[in-house]
Amino acid sequence: MRFLVKGTLKKGEQRQKFEKDVEANNKNHAVEKIYTIFGSLYKCKRHSIQIDSVEELK
Repeated sequence: MRFLVKGTLKKGEQRQKFEKDVEANNKNHAVEKIYTIFGSLYKCKRHSIQIDSVEELK
């Protein structure tokens, strides 16, 4: 299943909005993938990432 995850990411003193489409088994797995992706790309900690919504795409 595909999920659209929306939220904000703290980079320094700024907050950056994001929308990311991920392939996952369920909503919790999609959120964990977002934490993994942004952690590896931008070296962000989990507390710096705020998830606003997770929607299943059809």
